[in-house]
Amino acid sequence: MSKIGSLFGKKKRKEKEEQPSLFNGLYSFNNQNIIMNSQTSEEILHGSSVSDTLFLETDTISSSFGIIFAGNKEITLFSHMKSRLKENFPSSLMFSSLENYENLSEKLPFIEIPDKNIEDQTFFQGNQWYQTNKDRIEDRLSRLTRDVSIVFIFVENNAFLLGMIQPLLRFIENTKTQPVLVLNLPVDEAPISNTVSILAFIHHIMKKDEAMNIPFILLDGNLLLKANPHLNISELSSKFTDRIANIFCDIMLGALTSSNFYQTDFSNFVRIFENARGPCKLVSIDIYDNKPNISSLLGQKQLYDSSFSVKNSATRGFLVIQPGTKGLNTKIYKNLRDNYANLDVNISILKKRNKGSIIRGIFTFNELPKSLMQRYEDLSEIYIEILNDQNTISEYFDLINLEDLLNKQRYRINLRVKEEKTKEEIA
Repeated sequence: MSKIGSLFGKKKRKEKEEQPSLFNGLYSFNNQNIIMNSQTSEEILHGSSVSDTLFLETDTISSSFGIIFAGNKEITLFSHMKSRLKENFPSSLMFSSLENYENLSEKLPFIEIPDKNIEDQTFFQGNQWYQTNKDRIEDRLSRLTRDVSIVFIFVENNAFLLGMIQPLLRFIENTKTQPVLVLNLPVDEAPISNTVSILAFIHHIMKKDEAMNIPFILLDGNLLLKANPHLNISELSSKFTDRIANIFCDIMLGALTSSNFYQTDFSNFVRIFENARGPCKLVSIDIYDNKPNISSLLGQKQLYDSSFSVKNSATRGFLVIQPGTKGLNTKIYKNLRDNYANLDVNISILKKRNKGSIIRGIFTFNELPKSLMQRYEDLSEIYIEILNDQNTISEYFDLINLEDLLNKQRYRINLRVKEEKTKEEIA
């Protein structure tokens, strides 16, 4: 090999050696127990042993944010976030059943939601319940939004709760506070009512004539399953809830922590949501070694680092990066910037940590992902019965007008029974 060839060969080997080899993307759990096993080593990984998610290391407190938890399933998310932020927990409000709330060891402002049978868990009923309890709810919302700029709203896939969220969003917007929804596309195996509810709701808030611009962070349960065929759904759900809790803690803390490289601040974070409507992409990578070239990981689909993929890049974004002890040199920072050439993306580089690196981010102004559009096509497999007060069928709902479902008082969602073809028909 010539001297020049040898020189380039050494350069390529060095660059490869500097690329992380131990990491997990948002949806992936390929390095299980790595945080727990590090506790007996000289270099401890600071993070959650439940989901192997690293913690942002900062002294900043999470002010300027508010959080709403709507639904019994969101109680677990709150518990994970509360154990992380402890006494510095953001201003919050919870909507859940009294039974589930009373089981919490840590309390927060609370409004009880009524128990409903499946036919009454509709958008219309949720909206009506809000109107009946408007004064009490809006008093709580006024307190919540008094000193915050952004409210994250975690809502369960339940039509009643999503119906309640509609007027709640309008009230928050009128306080000049930015609401940001966090929505989940359920796995294919979930009850079909969950999928229909979230699709009808998204269809509604994406309307061109809708007065509000509502951004929503979209998570996809099917991608989570695809990334982890080695884990069962129950175990995976528990791990992912813990990870999401810690990622949002990191984002809130990171958006309020001063950048050590190129100055960004909380106003840059708020601005990515201005006039934003539709799906926002969540990006997260946990890196467990101290190899500095973390820019090599961004944009690799096999990482499952993004909550969904789209053909075209987002318009705006905010990335929080906390590197390991080797830090980031100018070349790597330039590589990071090159990933988002011609885009309005703020990158906040925080002070070095003792072990590992993290990348956290949110990107707005995305196109609708193909995975979401496919869900709408799959609605051909269901039919909806509109019910009267006697719980009997009054009509069948036309799915072409999906948004009209939000105005139906009672209904029942069914999956079409597929007829098996005979051998003669197949032939």
